[in-house]
Amino acid sequence: MRAVAGARGRVAVVGLGFGSRRHLTLGAWEELNAADAVFLRTGRHPLARYLRRRGLNFTTFDALYRTAPSFEEVYRLIADRVLDEACRGLRVAYAVPGHPRVAERSVELLLQGAPGRGVEVTVVPGLSFLDGLWGLLSLDPTSGVQVLDAASLSGSPPDPRLGLVVAQVYDRRVAGEVKLALLGQYPANFPVTVVRAAGVTGRERCRRVALEEIDRLPWVDHLTALYLPPLASGAPGEGLGRGAGGAFARLVGMVRHLRGPRGCPWDRAQTPSSLRPFIIEEAYETVAALEAGDSVRLKEELGDLLLQVVLQGAIAEEERAFDLEAVIEGLLSKLVHRHPHVFGPAPPAGTSREVLARWEEIKGREKEERGLGLLDDVPSALPALIQAARVQGKASGVGFDWDRADSVLAKVREELAELERAWAKAAGSAPASGGDAVRAAVAGGGGARAAVEAEAGDLLFSVVNLCRFLEVDPEMALRAAVERFRARFRYMEERARESGRPLASLSLAEMDALWEEAKCSLPKDLRGRCP
Repeated sequence: MRAVAGARGRVAVVGLGFGSRRHLTLGAWEELNAADAVFLRTGRHPLARYLRRRGLNFTTFDALYRTAPSFEEVYRLIADRVLDEACRGLRVAYAVPGHPRVAERSVELLLQGAPGRGVEVTVVPGLSFLDGLWGLLSLDPTSGVQVLDAASLSGSPPDPRLGLVVAQVYDRRVAGEVKLALLGQYPANFPVTVVRAAGVTGRERCRRVALEEIDRLPWVDHLTALYLPPLASGAPGEGLGRGAGGAFARLVGMVRHLRGPRGCPWDRAQTPSSLRPFIIEEAYETVAALEAGDSVRLKEELGDLLLQVVLQGAIAEEERAFDLEAVIEGLLSKLVHRHPHVFGPAPPAGTSREVLARWEEIKGREKEERGLGLLDDVPSALPALIQAARVQGKASGVGFDWDRADSVLAKVREELAELERAWAKAAGSAPASGGDAVRAAVAGGGGARAAVEAEAGDLLFSVVNLCRFLEVDPEMALRAAVERFRARFRYMEERARESGRPLASLSLAEMDALWEEAKCSLPKDLRGRCP
């Protein structure tokens, strides 16, 4: 590559090959000997002693690695120094390990800066460490391999679908930084081949270790590179790359690391049981974000909920019960099995109602094969309103149901009357308005109180049935009613505060007046019918 005509100086960027004098090209040797000044990026290259013995004088930049604050600063200082020497009219040779255009940031910076300073640059190829690596590991790079510099991993995350070569792993500290960067995408026990001095007779070393161990090898040095095979080739999520699939792989790797011996004590201490409250809490917070229509909050809550899924999967992996890949495979299989109108031979479904009917039929056959009853898969941990709606819907699927909504309404009235009778019996008197009879009913012990609870439950169950016939989700309807109550009650508190009186000091009539005022003053979705 040549830069600007009429240049003040000339730089030959020379590739030294990957370490053996047999791999030093004739063109590289001629450029080194013709130069007025020779610079080696590092004197730690295996060929440096040979060049010195052959009478070649050169300067190295090894001191910069000890004094500069970062590798990027090292490479910038090197490029500036080489260009400065060329601007003096000197013929400069800058020698780097391997091939000058493979994982050589200093060369990139030098080529970028040369035109602006009128310096002519020629690149003299050399055998890259990759040439030695392909032979040592029996790899064909055309099958899909990416090569990244250790210093650039944080800014250029790899694609786990491809094999990965990490170059410039200078020492154990850099290896540790590489490990932390990769643990976001690969599991801690993922196999990594650590290669030192590939192709250099007598110095070559190669060992396969877990990712979490790469910074524990005492012989890691400036000639070290890593190779990671493709992650979960053919597994669910492949094809998503750096989008959802790549991000999910990073999440799984991070959770595995947190649960590992060098991870977080709190994460390691968790069990499936200890995490149960968090699953429920995160699910409800996700629903709250949905109800609020807050996409920013929803994104965060979905992440929190996903974390609980991955944590449970990671614990199951540790206990050798199943792994996350099996979870995803099972889900994929279920989706295919329950969508025969999309993936299978069934004719296309015309409506969502038709799809639901087919799902229930398919799930019914699955339960029969497993010896389960129709209602056995309705989790008892669900909120009672949701459980009621689910079991009623499943019973309806086999024909055990009311035929008309007004019949269900009559049943609601019947259950209300039975509750009134149980209430009267528990209270020892006929139903009356006011709090005395209510308190008496609640205080009633033994069978009388149990009867009140049973009839109250039957009434609620019947109301859920009525909601189903009216195509109203009882859980969502009740949540909306609670939110309306909250908003109106807050309104009452604010109005009382404005009047300089605490809400508790108001009479019931005054509170009723504020309640009616709230029903007409709040936004439409939170108010009721105005008087």
